[in-house]
Amino acid sequence: MQDVLRHLHIWGRGSAGLVGATHDVSPRTAFVESADLLPAVLDSGLCDGETMAFSPSGAAPTTASTAEVVEYEGSFIAPGDEMSVGEDFFVEVQDYAVAPFLAIAGPTLLRVTGENDFEAFLHDADQARERGAFLPALVHPMIQLGDLCALGGAHDCGGPRHRLFVNSLGEVRTAPHGALLGTVRDGLEGLTAVWSSIERAPGSGCPVCLGQAVPTAVLEAAHRQRPWLSRYLHALDALRMAAARGLTELRVSGFAERLVTTGDQDAPAVDLTVAGAEAPLLLFNPETAVLHEPLGNRQFQLSMDAARLVELLMVHGDHGVAAEMATRHLGLGQDAALSAVAQVESHLTGAGVRLPAAPAGIPAITG
Repeated sequence: MQDVLRHLHIWGRGSAGLVGATHDVSPRTAFVESADLLPAVLDSGLCDGETMAFSPSGAAPTTASTAEVVEYEGSFIAPGDEMSVGEDFFVEVQDYAVAPFLAIAGPTLLRVTGENDFEAFLHDADQARERGAFLPALVHPMIQLGDLCALGGAHDCGGPRHRLFVNSLGEVRTAPHGALLGTVRDGLEGLTAVWSSIERAPGSGCPVCLGQAVPTAVLEAAHRQRPWLSRYLHALDALRMAAARGLTELRVSGFAERLVTTGDQDAPAVDLTVAGAEAPLLLFNPETAVLHEPLGNRQFQLSMDAARLVELLMVHGDHGVAAEMATRHLGLGQDAALSAVAQVESHLTGAGVRLPAAPAGIPAITG
């Protein structure tokens, strides 16, 4: 069942990682809306031995493919749908607009299904960025947002080689509200060619997976105005994981607050750019600090002193500038600051945590 949950989780999210992550870490998952179409899907070359194909119960048996077939009851497409696998796993689908009013009874996938949903998503993201106020439903351990590769400008999309949805007409998309790529008869290479041919503005995420729900121009404008949207999505993941561990009432560095106030909070910060989206996130309250590593989905407890130094490294993307800021704002001498920053950086590198470097065009923050 763990493997089934993993496939469903990644298929619903639409992203296993960030741009630059190895696609091979994401398995291929095909979701078939009609049991009658399963034989054609398995015979089409869309599925290989690593594929898990979800089909409604009652499909005709076939031996033409080595893909693993998992039968489900119900549906997983429209808002209000519920599907089940076996007797123990149920998941509900809802549109994003109901998030503030959602009574959470079990695992739920929230999807943007139209422009109104997308506007609500942006409003909630802005509230988090400006006020540090994250919508409670979005950080509940039972909730998952769908189609992250379209919502976040730096999130990775594996395309049809890793994510397929086949509707009852045999039409193929990467997601239920995605752009039409073709039909089952086109095969994987044909579908991938269409997916690859669709233009993508830099830092704009995937225009395909929400192609029927949100116009590409609207997505691109939102990502251009909010280069931190992938950062926001990772913050939701981080708070959700912390909540599952019993840690609540945490703030997220960069979302209305910092541990270290440098006097120039409006200057560009590396961790709030598209290039800095893969940086670790710092969660904190007056008693504790937690480092969340988004690529590996790991969390570490930090001392408050170490957390302040980590934050300076994340914000500035430069060892020397971080040490200078530690001298100015943490009361450390120059040599002590350089040593402390180097030690923290070394520990993080040893733990496999990557810190961002300031991209070209982003000036150092020296306020």
